[in-house]
Amino acid sequence: MLFLFGPLAILIQTACAGQVSDRYELAFSPYLGGSQFEHIRDICADSEGNVYGVWHDPLNAKNPHRNSWPDKSWFANAFRKSPKGGEGDFGVVKISADGRRCIWATYLTGSGKETGAGSVRVASDGSVYTETWTFSNDMPTTEGAYDRTHNGGADYYVARLTSDGSELIFGTYIGGSGEEIHSTHNLAIDELGNAYVSVWTPYGETAFAHPTWL
Repeated sequence: MLFLFGPLAILIQTACAGQVSDRYELAFSPYLGGSQFEHIRDICADSEGNVYGVWHDPLNAKNPHRNSWPDKSWFANAFRKSPKGGEGDFGVVKISADGRRCIWATYLTGSGKETGAGSVRVASDGSVYTETWTFSNDMPTTEGAYDRTHNGGADYYVARLTSDGSELIFGTYIGGSGEEIHSTHNLAIDELGNAYVSVWTPYGETAFAHPTWL
């Protein structure tokens, strides 16, 4: 469950989003999710007060209730309308400023496992940045991306979506042959749209796609 107290956000780990007015009165707090375990680890808001969340569904792909979000119309114009059958799903959802409707939602996932520590940020042009770490070798990437190949173990993954969630502006892996992992809030963007990330990697790891950076 998520509550917004003016500029302060408090997140309790369940798929629910909410807003509290500047007088500390509850403005809205809708549930989000399906019949199973979804959780939201990070949220942000745009200049119009719309709320964005990044969710993970860590259920095993064999679970019969997978992809059980109650209203498939949320995904009508999504970049990816359904999961690919891995061990954990990952995606972004946008909720209206009054909490009355889901404006859009999209999956961003591969056929392996995506973990539950993602972040989400909104740029001044409305585009949406998000990240996770992944064991999938088929995450959505884009032509000319920094790294389009899963490099082994867990790799960091960062993506940018159009403001309506229908297109992937860029998607890229960041990692080497070891385990690259992170925690929530390890993502920031500047006024030019550059993304800054913080990634943990094993001591002595030198197998990044561009080792001249190190």
